[in-house]
Amino acid sequence: MGQFSKDRLFTPPNLGVDMEKEMILCIEITAVFVPYEFSDKVVLDGGGHVHYNKCEHGKEVQPNKTCSKCWKGDRILEPQRLKKAIEKIESKGFRPIAFMGFLTLKWAGNHPDELADDGTKTLNDLLNQGKIMPVGKKREDVWWLSYALDEQAYIFTYDKFNDKFEYDVKGRQKKDENGDPIIREEGERTLYPHLDWKEIDARTFQFEFMDGTFVVPDLPTKDDSDIRLSKSEVLAKLRDIEGKHQDLQQRYDALLARSEMEAVEHGHEETIKEIFLSELAKGSMEVKQLYYIISREVLGLPKDISKWPDDWGRRIREELGYNPNFKTITLMEDLSLLCPKEHVYFYPGEIRSHVKLYDQI
Repeated sequence: MGQFSKDRLFTPPNLGVDMEKEMILCIEITAVFVPYEFSDKVVLDGGGHVHYNKCEHGKEVQPNKTCSKCWKGDRILEPQRLKKAIEKIESKGFRPIAFMGFLTLKWAGNHPDELADDGTKTLNDLLNQGKIMPVGKKREDVWWLSYALDEQAYIFTYDKFNDKFEYDVKGRQKKDENGDPIIREEGERTLYPHLDWKEIDARTFQFEFMDGTFVVPDLPTKDDSDIRLSKSEVLAKLRDIEGKHQDLQQRYDALLARSEMEAVEHGHEETIKEIFLSELAKGSMEVKQLYYIISREVLGLPKDISKWPDDWGRRIREELGYNPNFKTITLMEDLSLLCPKEHVYFYPGEIRSHVKLYDQI
């Protein structure tokens, strides 16, 4: 079951009434819920978690103010903060994913000496674990906001997505000739009014880094039985399922190829066999390249692939008697059975992107 939003439940009691020497306490219960379900996913504004401003006293002054003397500081990029946030969220039983701009990641990669606590390694580890999703789009916020809405996720960000205004040297808003504030940059609320901002606000939760500790008081702790399994047990189950799936897929593809080959007679057997032998006699090649050559010869297409019709993939399957949705790699493995003596070999492993003859191995 999804979690409800953070609106509070309150129970103001009415006065008790003495009725025939029995006290009856009437309690009126009013529950106010925002009708949004929450999944176990948490979307983090990655940039907002790794960036902060540190003053000369070594304290944070923006976005959280922990120094009573300073108002300004140097911009700091500290990946360890994001790692702490992700670990805290996972400890509560949720699945976090942080969206981060590509330029931020590029800057971190180009300036490893400016990141504390081996920050570059921290970012690389999170990327390899799939816990950071790079975003290379303009107005990157709108992409992960849309993702959060689709996934019914919690949102952690400092951003309010409002317009940014121009200010004078005294910190006062500049105004135009009509007395209206001058907008320096329009925010997402203005640029994307079709988004459900009421729901976005309901899904957005506050957080702070207090003395280096990630604090998120409004995120509950999940009590689902599936998160009580240890990480090792979960990984073991996933590996077992993955192994069984791969084994079944291989057996299915092999059986399907042979059954199709026995049933299909298309009249192009000799042409396809000749292409396999002549092309592979030159050495290893990409499967897709061999697929293009066979398609060109069978359908009588021009050498320039950009001049081929859009539906050529469907046409080659129909011409050879296959289902339009038949996978290309399985189709090519099927056609290779026309060369039983030569033993065509597809590699590497599950990818099977290249093909050669066994005597070339």
